[in-house]
Amino acid sequence: MNSTGFYTAPGVLGNVPNLTINAPSVLDSQSSNAPAYVSLLSNLPVVTSALPAPLPVGSFTIAVGGSNFLNGAQIIFAGTMLPTTFISSTSLSATGTSAAAGTVALQVINPGTGSPTSNTLQVQVGSPNTGVTAAAAARFLEQSTFGPTTTSIPHVQQVGLQAFLNEQYSAPTSTYPAPGVNDNMDVVKQRFFTNALTGQDQLRQRVAWALAQIFVVSNQKIGDPSAFTSWMNMLQKDAFGNFSTLLNDVTLSPTMGHYLDMVRNDKPDPTSGREPNENYAREILQLFSIGLSQLNPDGTVQVDGNGIPIPTYTQDTIIGFAHVFTGWAYPTKAGQTASFYNGEYYGGPMIPFDAHHDPGDKLLLNGVTLPGGGTTQSDLTAALQNIAGHPNVGPFLSKQLI
Repeated sequence: MNSTGFYTAPGVLGNVPNLTINAPSVLDSQSSNAPAYVSLLSNLPVVTSALPAPLPVGSFTIAVGGSNFLNGAQIIFAGTMLPTTFISSTSLSATGTSAAAGTVALQVINPGTGSPTSNTLQVQVGSPNTGVTAAAAARFLEQSTFGPTTTSIPHVQQVGLQAFLNEQYSAPTSTYPAPGVNDNMDVVKQRFFTNALTGQDQLRQRVAWALAQIFVVSNQKIGDPSAFTSWMNMLQKDAFGNFSTLLNDVTLSPTMGHYLDMVRNDKPDPTSGREPNENYAREILQLFSIGLSQLNPDGTVQVDGNGIPIPTYTQDTIIGFAHVFTGWAYPTKAGQTASFYNGEYYGGPMIPFDAHHDPGDKLLLNGVTLPGGGTTQSDLTAALQNIAGHPNVGPFLSKQLI
């Protein structure tokens, strides 16, 4: 209180909003005074906006705008206080989860006695009136999951197609645990069906399964179940990524290295007549990326003047890639010394050995020649970029995934 009797309340109230103010007299040297009893009221917080709008169904981060927010304010969403970050007196943010589409009440409560609470803002969660029929939802789920259910159909109808996809992109991955020492392939098969039937990440499981039909490995040649748990975990990890990353991870997987003979693929030896194995070089081009014939963007085959399909590569191209894919070995087990002749092991990507890599020039796609002198890793990187940049990749893989 100043000398004119004007009292200024504190900017932030404490836990005792009721105050007694003594006003001493200045006429008798402050020997007289009179008390005044006041109750201090905090300015009510005001909520004016909430973004994004609408909020997605599932996990979300919300930014709330308004005024009179105090440090320690909390956002109340559908009656639940959310973990809230104070940014300023006009801005708060919080994270939360919404179970279903609809309209939800949002408020802000300031700290302090009386818990001053804002006005109520109605927030839309999910897309209202999606217009998705039960038949359309079922068809969509047939394509994006391992099949519609009595709960998933109405859920898609409620939240809409894009909101469902957003949920799936953020769903936790249903992984393949490492098998025990006495386990066989049965544990991998059981885990596949468990994930397919009960996993919350249905879209990821479906995409990984589709990729496994393109990038094929088989227990007809590989008996170790850990080869397949690591393989499926890799496909799941890359299910929503880009093709370049997927192609690199497939190529360096010891599972694929074993199945298509890239592991321990050695450089040429003129003395013994040894030449690099062409198996993976042939399959990565024919089955995993571009196919045998040049394609138009719509997937139709390009033909020459005689109506004959135009090939994408020649035998010389296969030889070039076979030489690229030399110098790779199984990863090294813990406690062992790295060697090109490492024993069969699937606990990581294959590792390079330049001493076993062909250092010469190599013919790639579209007449590109990879100059000699590169390392095992640099040649592989350049070759995979050459494949991933081919115009056939889009239409070829799109058709495979349909």
